[in-house]
Amino acid sequence: MKTLANEFVYEVLDFQYPKQEIFEYALNHTEWKPNIWYTAANVDLTQAKWWDYYPSDDCPIIKQVSNAINVELPPGSYKLVKTLKGGHLPYHIDPERECVFMLPLTDDNSGIEWIDENRKPLYRHTYIGPTIINAKIKHGVPYVDKDRYFLQVNIPVKWNELSPELFR
Repeated sequence: MKTLANEFVYEVLDFQYPKQEIFEYALNHTEWKPNIWYTAANVDLTQAKWWDYYPSDDCPIIKQVSNAINVELPPGSYKLVKTLKGGHLPYHIDPERECVFMLPLTDDNSGIEWIDENRKPLYRHTYIGPTIINAKIKHGVPYVDKDRYFLQVNIPVKWNELSPELFR
């Protein structure tokens, strides 16, 4: 299987996960909240149409994903993210994580892009399957043209330590 690995993304396209079950789980929750980092910085995410939900580590669907990742995941490593049509994901650098495993729950998602300090695009990626992103380079989604749902998993390794052995 063709895969892509560079300084921005590391695709894990053969990773198996219960996509539809996780999506239905996400749709059944009403406890979505604005992103805590932006809220702490007093950024209004109403126009961004971006919300997070932190599932319990002991949720059976979450355990199923955990069992397929061959690295010790600290508690709270999971987050469901939704960005609704017409919204955007503001450009940012993640403060506490480097490798974020993005498991798309919806198809044909608006692509993510990385920018430099002058806001010049460095790289753009459209998800075709499970992908780890480098969250230590400024990234965002300038416009969401269709509701977008993901399960994010914090992978506690450095970017240069990623390898296929981390995923079963």
